[in-house]
Amino acid sequence: MPANYNQLIEELSGVGQTVATRLKKLGVETIYDLITYFPFRYDDLSQISRIAQVKSGDTVTIKAKVQMIKNRRSPRKRMMITECLVKDQSVSIKVVWFNQGYLTKMLKPGDQVFLSGKCELSQYGLQLVSPTYEKVRTDQIHTAGIIPVYSTTSNLTQKQLRFLINKA
Repeated sequence: MPANYNQLIEELSGVGQTVATRLKKLGVETIYDLITYFPFRYDDLSQISRIAQVKSGDTVTIKAKVQMIKNRRSPRKRMMITECLVKDQSVSIKVVWFNQGYLTKMLKPGDQVFLSGKCELSQYGLQLVSPTYEKVRTDQIHTAGIIPVYSTTSNLTQKQLRFLINKA
């Protein structure tokens, strides 16, 4: 923990001028402000489901291994679509994200990941659409637990806030 709770947020490693400006819009100017910035709700993503048990409309958390991941352009909307195939001990499921092409650099075949999101039925079968993802580690802060949800401002994500609060 930082020695000085009155330390300005800009002095925390990983907080640049841009992020500091966004945090100030939320009233967060010091380390103390950051660690006392409380969530407005919690999502329970602690129940890990097997892919074989998932049904359309379910919001689930699964633990699976990345089999394949690639980007393609949507012909109609000119957006980047990232498609991923993940598999647990039972079966595989398709995962789709929109306009997040960087994910092919973050996730590689063979990576163990937690995915939390809503299952939908498409013409190709069940798929997870825009789930929250996190590589499997000992300390999950975005999936596979009771996850805090914070009020945010534009261009400041839940993942950024959780990471900075965890760091503080």
